[in-house]
Amino acid sequence: KSAGINRLSLGVQSFIGRELNFLTRSHTAKQAEDVVRHAVKYFNNVNVDIIYSLPSQKVEDINYSLSKAIELDVKHISAYTLTYEVKTPLYKLLERNIVKKNEEDIEAVFYNYVSDKLISNGFVHYEVSNFAKEKFYCKHNLKYWDYEEYIGIGPSSHSMINFERWNNYRDIIKYNSSLEKNILPVENRYLLTYEQMKLEFIMLSLRSTGVVLEKYKKIFKKEFEAEYLNSIDELVKNNFAIKADGLIRLSEKGYTVADEIIAKYF
Repeated sequence: KSAGINRLSLGVQSFIGRELNFLTRSHTAKQAEDVVRHAVKYFNNVNVDIIYSLPSQKVEDINYSLSKAIELDVKHISAYTLTYEVKTPLYKLLERNIVKKNEEDIEAVFYNYVSDKLISNGFVHYEVSNFAKEKFYCKHNLKYWDYEEYIGIGPSSHSMINFERWNNYRDIIKYNSSLEKNILPVENRYLLTYEQMKLEFIMLSLRSTGVVLEKYKKIFKKEFEAEYLNSIDELVKNNFAIKADGLIRLSEKGYTVADEIIAKYF
């Protein structure tokens, strides 16, 4: 805090020991709770990550971890469904049928429970997987979701300026070696095409606070409502989207199937 840091984000994932063991985390539930309790003494703005939809997990388990985070008075909660990334130990267990991924309808029940629980406790659902108390939205993430420019510093970091993207080396040796030679440690650099920009803008906007119609027109020189009139009408008619205040955004119902909506309608 003395260095000027004003926000902490902690990868808690769960406050239940057996779930942390399954997720191969090295910390215990008690350590997680102790660290969060300590953090909120010094930082007003603390986020915790929670992972849910583990195999055999029950709503009661999700409720326990969310309730603990609420009790600890964190201002931001990122709640993600479990994903099985290729080459990870969990993915190998999935391949060998030792664990089974939850069906989509079960994940939808969990998702709705998480959303209802946090909203009823004063959190704003401002992105598909992110919830915050008023004035505690993550400014860092909003840069991505609002399609603003950003610069990443350090190994593995990503940047976007003037619709050009680049990423730095993950390898710390390559990263340091480049800097020692006064060369930027950039691994890949590429310009987005018009269609890539448009799809990214729509996807990121709909997953967060909504498509700002004036901003869309300014960037793409077209009217969003005119381009996607039938899609918008159908989504609004079926209560998947809301049109108001110069925005078109997804409803809570729409958030539940955000990826499917983006893939089908845009």
